[in-house]
Amino acid sequence: MKQSSKFPSPQPGTKVIYLVRHAESEENVRVRAFDRAYSRLVGCQRPDITDVWSGLGLLSFDLDAPLSSEGERQLVDVKQQFQRSNFVHRSGVQLVANSTRQRAIRTREALFGSSSLPVHELEDMVERTPLELLTESSFAERVDRVRQWIADQPETCMALVGHGEFFRRLQMHGNKVAVPLGNVEVRRCFFDIDTKSFDAGTRVAWPRPPTFVEPDELKISSESPAVDDISISPWHQKQVSTMTRNQAAIPSI
Repeated sequence: MKQSSKFPSPQPGTKVIYLVRHAESEENVRVRAFDRAYSRLVGCQRPDITDVWSGLGLLSFDLDAPLSSEGERQLVDVKQQFQRSNFVHRSGVQLVANSTRQRAIRTREALFGSSSLPVHELEDMVERTPLELLTESSFAERVDRVRQWIADQPETCMALVGHGEFFRRLQMHGNKVAVPLGNVEVRRCFFDIDTKSFDAGTRVAWPRPPTFVEPDELKISSESPAVDDISISPWHQKQVSTMTRNQAAIPSI
């Protein structure tokens, strides 16, 4: 991955938008448990009882689930990456907007809370609700309003902290397919002001696995090198190489 002394600047008629999905929530944990239980049932296998009980928790329709313990660990890891690269200062981010759900607020506070950046909380940025699965138009209208809000702001570089399905739809334009973001994935995108559309984006940070041990030369210090992309560990480099191959066919604006 290349190293540079600065982050890319927006071209005329565009903005740089950093999409940041929230850290893992208790709802994410329940969804995975349900998927495991369902897969075993389909395969005529007995599901784990803990997965069944956890999956049944989805029936509560908890729209504002808190972060899981793994989600808190993910935030610590990505925050360290931000600190090592001096991301908040060097990226040029001028404001942060987040969903009003507590998992998005907690993520924004952990990653940007120490900065003096202005913060906007947008109700339109909340994740798609169960009711909106039946009323596609209302969800689409919310997504369009956020696109318009981005275009209307005077700032040319912003960070949005929100949700996986919402961001997937935000990046879709025409027949373009958008790749979902993982928890605490940070994706740098260019936003075309006229068409209100995003390019496929570049993945610049995401949490490393719990077993990852950061080499001494990459630990945060006053002598840490200035880098363009903040995910510079060998593990990140391997993941970026794999993702680049997988996304080669995704069209941009």
